[in-house]
Amino acid sequence: TKSPTAGVPPPPPKRRAHRSNKNAASHDLPDSFAPLLSSSEMEVVTSGLTSDLIHAVSVQARLRFREGRHVIPLDKDNRRPQFFFDSSSSDSADDNKSSGCMLSLKTTVGSERFSLEQDLDTTQPTTSRSRPLVKGAELIFDPPLRLGNVAPTLLHFPDLFEDRALPKLRRMRVVGIVIEFLSSLWFLLEKILWAIERRCQVHLSKVNATPTYRSSVDGAHWRLHMAFTGHLQL
Repeated sequence: TKSPTAGVPPPPPKRRAHRSNKNAASHDLPDSFAPLLSSSEMEVVTSGLTSDLIHAVSVQARLRFREGRHVIPLDKDNRRPQFFFDSSSSDSADDNKSSGCMLSLKTTVGSERFSLEQDLDTTQPTTSRSRPLVKGAELIFDPPLRLGNVAPTLLHFPDLFEDRALPKLRRMRVVGIVIEFLSSLWFLLEKILWAIERRCQVHLSKVNATPTYRSSVDGAHWRLHMAFTGHLQL
């Protein structure tokens, strides 16, 4: 007997359904192996980050402030005068270039007693390095920045930081009276300095930061010494 399918060619093989790659559809990633491409999902872990992870940093940058007045609200009370600076162009600046004050920044962070070459040398073992510290920072403003409301800002600048010891001292009656008396003198000093500042203009041209080794009650520590260069214009 002959089979009923004898002489009939076999059916063509079934084609497998193409499954779309979700990553390729949503992120346009290729289906082939691509080790240089980053993953579509990333997570940045910020816990446990300390300054010890940074061995050395050397930064040199230049930027230009937009011409005009810029207000920096450092005081928590909006009714009080806020700190501001005026950015102007240098007399020698090219008219074709952007206008405004030019800021030149240079800073170095590294280990104690290490040169810049040793700080940036990746072959230096971690055990030979000290805790990172700011070895130098320099800001140069060209032309100098005109600062405004400097006296009120400096007098109330400590209010930006929380003092844990002051509330405990205020509970003592004698100390509380002394603090209130000093506060009244502080208010009078602010009025005098503000009156002087209205008659002159403060211009800042340079800021330097250098580390100094100082001893205190808790022991010897590195402190960052700040130096400001500028002039008063009457």
